[in-house]
Parts: sequence; structure tokens; C-alpha cells
Amino acid sequence: DVFATPHVLLVGDDATAFARSKGHAVFDPATPESRRRLQESLAKIREGKLPRYARKWKAVDLHGTVGAVARDRRGRFAAGSSTGGTAFMLPGRVGDSPIVGAGLYAGPKAAVTVTGIGEEIMKRVLSKVVYDRIAEGRTPQAAANRGLSLFPEDVSIGIIAVSAGGWGEASNQDMAFFASSPRRTF
Repeated sequence: DVFATPHVLLVGDDATAFARSKGHAVFDPATPESRRRLQESLAKIREGKLPRYARKWKAVDLHGTVGAVARDRRGRFAAGSSTGGTAFMLPGRVGDSPIVGAGLYAGPKAAVTVTGIGEEIMKRVLSKVVYDRIAEGRTPQAAANRGLSLFPEDVSIGIIAVSAGGWGEASNQDMAFFASSPRRTF
């Protein structure tokens, strides 16, 4: 429905109002686990252990992104990303995962998805930068390594990429990473 307008992204209360005006039902994505984590975080804030909207999220692993890249039997590429969000951010904050070119990118030469500190990823348009290196002829591994080199070590980053010539991954933190299959059908 948004793409029937001149806009590409709506967020916040006005986005909700737009969705309701188009007949989309109310949806609560909160899970019991996310509700529990929220209550724990609020308790820490109340106890003075975490200042409100602090940058403590850099040191606390309260996020979880799942990314996937694929190439189908016709050679077409796809990238996907789903985020658990990042704790202690302002309401209405949009991270990198849904932003094409930042959290994910796919084109005729490759597919890339990334995870890490979203604001830093968006500033560098990381997925598009990695994709462009592959499109220029670098391997996915070389492109992922180059993308990772754009960040200081204290900025958590993970990258996965696939092209017709193979795949690559790079990260500067311990991350549960990836699986791949050379099979042509699943």
C-alpha cells in the first residue's frame, strides 16, 4: 500500500494510522521472551544500573539478527534480514535491517546481508558497499573482508555474501554464523 504513494518508508503513529486506513489488522509482534527481556531491562533502569537511553547496548548483547543470502537455480539472488531490535533505543528508531543497501542488498551479481550496530552500518551503506566490490570482480570473501575493515573493532559487525563464484563471511565478534549448501535443489 505504501508503494502506491510517492513514499518508500513510513514509521510511527502515522504509519499505523495509514495501515488501519488500508484495512490492515492490529498485530502485536511481542513474544513472551521479548516481554521478559523488557521487564528485566526496565528493572535495571529503575535500579540505576542502566541510565535511560544510554549507549550501554554496545556492551550488552540484547539483539539478534537473522540474515540469509541465496542464489536460485536460475542464478537469481536474494537477501533477507530479520532483527530482534536493539535494547535502549528511542521509540520510533529504525535500524539497518529493513534498509536496502544498509542491512541487506541483492542484485544480478550477488546478495549480501549484515548484522551489527545499525546506525554505523547505515552510515556506511555496508551491504551496498560489499555488493559493489563483488560486482567489480572481487570474491565475496574479499568483499566481506573489505567491508569489515571499514569499522573499528569495538563496532560489532557481521557480513555474509554469495555470488555465482562462491560465498564469504566476516565478523569482528563471536557470532553464530552461517550454513551453506552447494546442492542445486533442496
